[in-house]
Amino acid sequence: MSRRARKSGDEGETLIELIVSITILGIVAVAIGTGITLSVIVSDQNRKQTVANAYLHNDAEALQGSTAYQSCSPSLNYVTGFPSLFVTPSKFTLSQSNIQFWNGTGWSSACPDNGLQRVTLSLDSDDGRAHESIVVVVRQA
Repeated sequence: MSRRARKSGDEGETLIELIVSITILGIVAVAIGTGITLSVIVSDQNRKQTVANAYLHNDAEALQGSTAYQSCSPSLNYVTGFPSLFVTPSKFTLSQSNIQFWNGTGWSSACPDNGLQRVTLSLDSDDGRAHESIVVVVRQA
């Protein structure tokens, strides 16, 4: 049978058509893979932030309800000084980043202490994907 006698639908695909279709499929596969990867990362970050937020609020309530108040000590660190007050999830680090004292008119980093302290607690995931902080006011009992 001559070439002219063949039906046009019986011809094979050209090399150019195959390369174009494989390229398009490759781009689509990379886009889908990237989307799935990003979804997993964002889901992990959200989960870690939710866990950090819940634990941090529990720790703040434990500190507020405790009798651990120390009068006028700028170097006071409740996290290291009273570790039994706090519960920290694994792969997270709890820290105290700031302490200020109420002097009667405003917050100050120096004494005098009139029975109120403002403490900033932070909870960070070890991989750096989650960071939560809370300010707690601790009263002298």
